Amino acid sequence: VEAGVAVGVRRVLYVSLIGAGPTATYRNARDHWLTERFLVESGVRHTVFRAGIYASTPAALADEELVVSGPGGDGRAAFVTHDDIADVITAVALDDGPRSEYDGATLEVTGPEALTLEEMVSRIATATGRPYRYVPESVEEAFARRWRQGISGVQIESWISWYQAIAKGEVSAVTDVVPRITGSPATPVERAGWWPAPGSTGR
Repeated sequence: VEAGVAVGVRRVLYVSLIGAGPTATYRNARDHWLTERFLVESGVRHTVFRAGIYASTPAALADEELVVSGPGGDGRAAFVTHDDIADVITAVALDDGPRSEYDGATLEVTGPEALTLEEMVSRIATATGRPYRYVPESVEEAFARRWRQGISGVQIESWISWYQAIAKGEVSAVTDVVPRITGSPATPVERAGWWPAPGSTGR
């Protein structure tokens, strides 16, 4: 933000995470909250887009056997496609007069329904025609498995906290932001435009 303002940026459209807050379970959501606060204090014209959990993320977390494992429990998340996020940002960006109704706004951009990880992974299997499946783990099992793979404690914390946020229902809200701003309904996850390769998150 400071670098942009220093070279003349007058408006910032920032993609944050739904559930962002100082005590958010998901580690990255705490970092995003800090950036949101920095934007407010900087005085720069801005809009914050708190995106729901990306629809592509579970596919990226799958292993070579297309198994997604983690301590997500029966919690739900309103998974959202990248295209829907991009469409909302585009609509706001094009509202570029001296003032916009979205100046200073925080928009929670979600998919059309909240799904458990088992339901979400099943939708990915249907969409791709590949046998993706979800295997629930306890926090202890998830940590031990990643530790045996040589992953650092900080990386494990971030990875596990993603699942825990879902388990606790912190990312389950469904909003009308996509249809209200774009004029089109939010995209069902099985109609997402692309799916990343298994293991592409690096975690």
